[in-house]
Amino acid sequence: MAFGFFKKNLAADLVLKNGKIITQDANLPQVEAVACKDGKIAAVGSCEDIEIFINKETQVIDLQGKYAVPGFTSLWDSPALKVFRDKYLDLTGCNSKDELLSLISSWKALHEDSDIIFGFGYNEGIFEEDLLHDISAMSGFLDLACPDKPAVFLCRNNISCIYNSQAAQIINQTAEEEMVQYITTPYILNLLIPFDFEEIEQYVSESMMKNAQRGITSVLSLGAPDYFESIYRDCLISLYNENLLCQRFFSSYYINRPVLPKNLIHQLMQMKTTCNEIGDFFNAKLLLVILDGESCPMDFSQKALNTILEQVADKGFDIYLQAKDKTDLEKAYMACEHVRGKGYRVMLAVESSDNLPDDMKKELMYSDSIFCISREFKDEQWQNASLIINCSDKLGTIEIGKFADIAVFESNPYQHTCDGLPEEKAVMTIIDGIVVYQ
Repeated sequence: MAFGFFKKNLAADLVLKNGKIITQDANLPQVEAVACKDGKIAAVGSCEDIEIFINKETQVIDLQGKYAVPGFTSLWDSPALKVFRDKYLDLTGCNSKDELLSLISSWKALHEDSDIIFGFGYNEGIFEEDLLHDISAMSGFLDLACPDKPAVFLCRNNISCIYNSQAAQIINQTAEEEMVQYITTPYILNLLIPFDFEEIEQYVSESMMKNAQRGITSVLSLGAPDYFESIYRDCLISLYNENLLCQRFFSSYYINRPVLPKNLIHQLMQMKTTCNEIGDFFNAKLLLVILDGESCPMDFSQKALNTILEQVADKGFDIYLQAKDKTDLEKAYMACEHVRGKGYRVMLAVESSDNLPDDMKKELMYSDSIFCISREFKDEQWQNASLIINCSDKLGTIEIGKFADIAVFESNPYQHTCDGLPEEKAVMTIIDGIVVYQ
């Protein structure tokens, strides 16, 4: 009787056995079997070791010699941007006002059935200051390409937007009816939503399943504006409530220009709170900073960047910097050095195609504690992913107490990878101890 009670409480929800299970745990690199209970790894070892965790209610899967590895994390796939691709006018490569008008005209001609023209990614630097700060003049300028239907364009900085006269009429009239005193970018975007939520949710679901088919169990979103991130998160929350979620999502907040630290921290805390309410499937504690002094009309000074990163680190947020050139790279490292010097131990990563001069590296006390995102780093993404998302205590290895996120393959997936992700299709993917793809 006592043994029966003990056996019942010890029993796993899921057991994988007779496999080549690569744990990525240096203390126990490979085992035959793994037991999962309540979404966590309960035990690893030989088939004989795991036998005690099996009762009649345990789901037992015979791997028949297949490879099982920790679920992969996709770091640079930008899922919150990818899911909207082809549904908005991409202006990230636009270099002049004339090119902007041409792109709008071409998009409008190809999307005659669209009620609203929406674009993202223009650079403020293509406009003269007078035009940029004259709402009426800007609307008239955009009317040259699109005079007959509302058109709204979100800036790459994720802060400002521009719109034509048709959109201005709707915005001003609605704001007056609703007695809105300040018309903000979020207000404009929420008013003129150009996307069908159910359609986007379907795309999100399909994207998750494609990831599951490759053994990807977690994704990091980098570079998407808060507008896209919030819609994407809403879709995930909807799928979570329907018990259809099959990935962990790591969100980030993106800036490419100096902002008031107080306002930034408010946005970060708001994003984190929203995600925390959903539990372990959502995580939002990363600030992405784009340093591009050549193209950004309002570049970071070293002092401004240091201040922003220090205050963000003080609230426990991790920091990922993308530096365009060597000057930006040096600025990034000096800011990271400032944060480390203040005693903060948050995750710091710097990505750049340039290299830091050797003489400068020697002067940095904390360079070893900063992740340098190079080509080689990306090629071994499967090793580094849990460190970048700062969840190595929960993900990245198959060991007791960590999330039961596991991918199963016919052959060793680490031998054939592209950007650190498996090239072959997975046989099975498990998230939180539940088989989500087979």
